[in-house]
Amino acid sequence: MSRKHLSTRWNEDNVQVQCPKCNLFGQGEQYTFGKLLDVRIDEGTADNLEQLARSTTKIMRHEYEDMIKEYKKKLKHVEANLS
Repeated sequence: MSRKHLSTRWNEDNVQVQCPKCNLFGQGEQYTFGKLLDVRIDEGTADNLEQLARSTTKIMRHEYEDMIKEYKKKLKHVEANLS
């Protein structure tokens, strides 16, 4: 789903790598991308993300701070494994 949807913006299933052709020039090719998510992760992932994107979400400051801490921890773990 597009990053304009706050409820799926930082959902790890929705954050995937795309080539510039698909992402920029193809506006993300969301249908094709969704079908690939169903294969890579689990059948129904694309439908679940679409349903979640249509929901209203209010993220509080402390939730953002928790996400920052969590992703900093994950980044350190990845960096440690690269060394």
